[in-house]
Amino acid sequence: IPKKLDLSMDLYLPNDSTHNHPLFVLLHGGAFFFGDKGERNMRGWCEHFAQCGYAVASVNYRMGFAITKSSIQQCGYQAVQDAHAALRYLVAHAEEYRIDPDYIFLAGTSAGSITALAAAFMTDNNCPPYVAKHKLVKKCGRLHTSGNDYRNEVKIKAVANMWGALYDLHEL
Repeated sequence: IPKKLDLSMDLYLPNDSTHNHPLFVLLHGGAFFFGDKGERNMRGWCEHFAQCGYAVASVNYRMGFAITKSSIQQCGYQAVQDAHAALRYLVAHAEEYRIDPDYIFLAGTSAGSITALAAAFMTDNNCPPYVAKHKLVKKCGRLHTSGNDYRNEVKIKAVANMWGALYDLHEL
C-alpha cells in the first residue's frame, strides 16, 4: 500500500564558496518500500563528497506499492519523477547553492540506482512499454513536469550505479 512521504532532500555544501561546484545527487535504496535520505551511510557519503568539493543532495522519493506488477512499476515511475523534480529544483537554485549545472552526477543504491539510471536515460519518448500499458502518464503526469513548476533543462554527466539496472535497454 502506498504511503505518504514528505519529499525532501538534505543538501551538503563544501566550505569553499569561491566558485560553483559539481552536483552529486544520491538516491537511497530500499526496494521502493523503505529507506530514507538521512540514513547513516547516506549521510557519510554526502559528508565525504562535500569535503571533496561537491555540492551533494540526498533525496527522498515516493515509495510503497501493492504487491502487483503494475503497482510496483508505477512506484518506480513516480520515483523517477521525484528525482527529476529534485534535479530541476537544484538547477533552478544553482546560483544560490553555488552549483555548476554543467556538472551533475547521480548515484544510488538498489532502488535508488534504478531510479538514477532511469532518470538519466528514460525520456517521455522512450519510456518502457509498461508506462503506456498502465497509462502512467495519464495517471501520474509526464516525467519532467511532476512535483514542482520548474521547467529548466537538466543535463546529467554520469551515473554511479550500485546494485541497480535499467528496465529495458531501449531506454539508452
